[in-house]
Amino acid sequence: MEQQKEHALPAGDAAAMDTVPTVVTRKLGYKPQLDGVRGIAVLSVVGYHLFGFPRHGGLYGVGFFFVLSGFLITTLLLEECESSGTISIRKFYMRRALRLLPVAYVGTVVITAVSILSGGDQGHYLRSAISVLLYIGNYFTLVFRGYGDLAPGLGHFWTLAVEEQFYLVWPVALLAIYQRSSHYQRPLVGLTIGGIVAGVLLRAVLIASGKTVWAFTPTHIDALLLGALLAQMRFGGSRLVAHLARLSGTGLLLGISAVVGLSNRFDLEAQFGMRYTMVAVLGVALLLVADGDRVPTVLTFGPLVRVGRFSYGLYVIHWPVWLAASHILPTLGYWTRGVIALVVSLMLSELSFRWFELYFLQLKRRFSAV
Repeated sequence: MEQQKEHALPAGDAAAMDTVPTVVTRKLGYKPQLDGVRGIAVLSVVGYHLFGFPRHGGLYGVGFFFVLSGFLITTLLLEECESSGTISIRKFYMRRALRLLPVAYVGTVVITAVSILSGGDQGHYLRSAISVLLYIGNYFTLVFRGYGDLAPGLGHFWTLAVEEQFYLVWPVALLAIYQRSSHYQRPLVGLTIGGIVAGVLLRAVLIASGKTVWAFTPTHIDALLLGALLAQMRFGGSRLVAHLARLSGTGLLLGISAVVGLSNRFDLEAQFGMRYTMVAVLGVALLLVADGDRVPTVLTFGPLVRVGRFSYGLYVIHWPVWLAASHILPTLGYWTRGVIALVVSLMLSELSFRWFELYFLQLKRRFSAV
């Protein structure tokens, strides 16, 4: 996740993108409200892991993260295409590596070392660490048959693998389409919508066959591509985006109410099949609200924006901190341990961002797209 657990917009409007200017109508720039969206996403995951609330919040938070990642990455790639006439794949990969690898690699090594020294299964942890470091942790059960899930403290890294695999493929696909035609919008939108439909259908087929693989990249591609589709429509100056932005505030509230209201009626597998795309659509609505003219105050609330800024570190850190608190303080109540883990995680994430991540963020400027 640019900072870390999902329907297509009408094809008619997508086709109309060929009739609008191909220049950027609004450069995205820095928007604090997008950090607010990150804050909501990461707190949904952290709240679910530490306190069990909101129910299945990890699934919803990850869905929001995927939509946001697809939106931001596609926007930046399109801006680079229009400003320079191409995409520097090398610079793109370098920017992603400098943002994602330092925290993920250091976190993996520390978690693995501490766990092994504390008596954890050395073989399981080493295999898990290799999978995480190679960004194939979401396929761990296929690579290392018989070992089940990733080792404790590393299990949540599967989402980072999904995003990294998307980052490896999407800029190459976008550049290939851009170079083939000066009117690249139509085939790009077609590919995006096709990917969304394929992801939804694949998930349905897997669930129907009893082979749900909910951590695999293809079963989450609809969320990533819904964000990418929104970026394409916004970039092209689609009138539909402006109309939806005005309507999405009310729609978002109603949609969240519907999702929360149905949470207790279906188990996780059913929710993943029936409602994951709905979660992604809510993520799109949230982005529309954040990018609109009337931004809700909550999305620019200082503490939430701050949490959003160090959300990547918080996502990586919070789960092993919770496991450590449970191991060191087993006699404390569930909620007490959760509060302690939350406070420690917030402190460590802030320190990581300020004294570690910012250094690599500054290095990213050497590989600027423009």
